[in-house]
Amino acid sequence: MVACRAIGILSRFSAFRILRSRGYICRNFTGSSALLTRTHINYGVKGDVAVVRINSPNSKVNTLSKELHSEFSEVMNEIWASDQIRSAVLISSKPGCFIAGADINMLAACKTLQEVTQLSQEAQRIVEKLEKSTKPIVAAINGSCLGGGLEVAISCQYRIATKDRKTVLGTPEVLLGALPGAGGTQRLPKMVGVPAALDMMLTGRSIRADRAKKMGLVDQLVEPLGRKSGKGFYIYQEGVKRKDLNSDMDSILASLKLPPKSEVSSDEDIQFRLVTRFVNEAVMCLQEGILATPAEGDIGAVFGLGFPPCLGGPFRFVDLYGAQKIVDRLKKYEAAYGKQFTPCQLLADHANSPNKKFYQ
Repeated sequence: MVACRAIGILSRFSAFRILRSRGYICRNFTGSSALLTRTHINYGVKGDVAVVRINSPNSKVNTLSKELHSEFSEVMNEIWASDQIRSAVLISSKPGCFIAGADINMLAACKTLQEVTQLSQEAQRIVEKLEKSTKPIVAAINGSCLGGGLEVAISCQYRIATKDRKTVLGTPEVLLGALPGAGGTQRLPKMVGVPAALDMMLTGRSIRADRAKKMGLVDQLVEPLGRKSGKGFYIYQEGVKRKDLNSDMDSILASLKLPPKSEVSSDEDIQFRLVTRFVNEAVMCLQEGILATPAEGDIGAVFGLGFPPCLGGPFRFVDLYGAQKIVDRLKKYEAAYGKQFTPCQLLADHANSPNKKFYQ
């Protein structure tokens, strides 16, 4: 709850204005200028992150057709040319499918070796540009990520996948008498090792998200949004669209209610009480080895918890806003509300060493 409330109001408090003055511009989500002319790809910009949505029309799955190739190249060129965009996320608009592979009808229409070679070379050029992108590209995978879809994903700088039974990654082309044609035969062995790559490419076997993470095929796993326990602020029932309010929440919220303290109850203080605890918990996770790197924490916070991308994640926020300022705030709130605001040791160390940064 602390994180959820922080997300919604973060763009309104004064620290945000400081970050904006340093070049971090947070803008409303806006559509691309050519949105109305595209049918397979659209994108919008949230902060400095482009969110690219893949949506093959009149189909339950996304496939890599000529039209999608063309629009995708067009969109990525716009993103790379924009000074306001610093990174991008590739995501599907279709539930249960990231990209299912190449358009079979497109392949079947090829009559000559030259036509097939041209298709393969065009696909190779696109994914090579993704691989060499100077702006980080993240593939957000939910559902099937197969064939050419996996080749797109492994050419990105990061891959995040949902812990969902429908999320599988694989190269099933061999079942059609083909092998990955967009560079997957080269990238996959480098990523997961030759034995594992050969097993995937020569059997067509699909890999679930948890195994993909262990193999190094996926960088981060996230829970699917929603209803794991069946209860939250709403009651979730399988097969029932209507959601009733959870009456148990009234007693839970009442038990957690604290009397306001005027010295720490200004609008700015309320906002910082939410944000500084979020940041302190993230740094503590790094301190205790739950997170391997600051980047892992920032990726998880932005893509898993909704931390505003324009602020870069909690660790980037510490570097930009200042560890000492955050520690000073936490000590102020600790005096009023107790040890839940006690700065963790790693954050205190950064505050005591002004030149110490999470990102050098």
